[in-house]
Amino acid sequence: MLINYSLTPSLIFLETIASGLSEACGKKVAITNNSLIFPDSLGEGRFEFIVLEPGLSICLVDCLFREPVIFHRNPLTINDFRVVHFNLSNNYITFNGNKSAQKTKQDQWKDSIKYSSSREPAEINYSNMARVQMVSIIFSNEWAMKRYDLTESRAGVLYSAFYSANLPDNFSLNMDLELLHIVRNMLFGKKPKYTAKLYYEGYAIKILAMVLNKHLSKDEKIERINFDHVNRIMAIKERIENRLDNQIPSLEQAARESFMNQSTFASLFKHVYKKNYFDFFTSAKMQHAAALLITGRPVSEVGKAVGYINLGHFSKAFRLYFNVNPKAYQLRGEQ
Repeated sequence: MLINYSLTPSLIFLETIASGLSEACGKKVAITNNSLIFPDSLGEGRFEFIVLEPGLSICLVDCLFREPVIFHRNPLTINDFRVVHFNLSNNYITFNGNKSAQKTKQDQWKDSIKYSSSREPAEINYSNMARVQMVSIIFSNEWAMKRYDLTESRAGVLYSAFYSANLPDNFSLNMDLELLHIVRNMLFGKKPKYTAKLYYEGYAIKILAMVLNKHLSKDEKIERINFDHVNRIMAIKERIENRLDNQIPSLEQAARESFMNQSTFASLFKHVYKKNYFDFFTSAKMQHAAALLITGRPVSEVGKAVGYINLGHFSKAFRLYFNVNPKAYQLRGEQ
């Protein structure tokens, strides 16, 4: 299935993708709340496009297709738009027909960030029944010039990096742990109800700056840890954080759900989050409890909200963490 589109940070992008998929599969692919709604025969999951401000958009993809899909980007004669893809899955992005091999588990960190301009043709290949997880940031030259008050005479590093004639129309960078944290937060994090655009815009600008820095510093280091293992650990961390009202799963259970032995899981978790498994989630529970106490909620209710049925056990754990009991902490916050 071949879908043709052109790069743009406007909603025309999503409309073109929906129209192309509908025509190719013979069934309507609708758009609801800036997201594609797939017919069951085509695929399932999230394909969302958000215009953050004029000239800056993000595309959040976490889906699978039931047959292979190739998204072919047509080149534009004007070079007004740029895109950075952050690829968390085992599909590949090609430029000018130079097809690279699909990644192995050992090199998924490598070249997982792809930058290109709108005058460059490109293809993204999605295999059938393979999970696609990708964040793309699309922005216009005009947005960057206005956002950073840039002119050709005084633009400095940012202008020369993104817009000079010396910059290649495409380049690849290696993913690292810090970027992976941010990209996963964008894709799987719990977005705020009323300020989602600010939430995404902050992340988008931050990782654009990080990509710029990696490119300028010629940072080619590759993480030496297993990419799949790290993604599984991050996924289970996200699930547990979203349910702090439950008890913390045992280390054995968490390792089993991540398809790792207990020793590997514990060691890698500490490497990724700089705390051991139980300390990390105990801290998350106590910090969440402290935030709830400040709102004036009863101590017993707060204890249950972070998974403690017994009020005494909650008070003891809270005191060990903050060196003050929950009620005293709450009263201190009200002063």
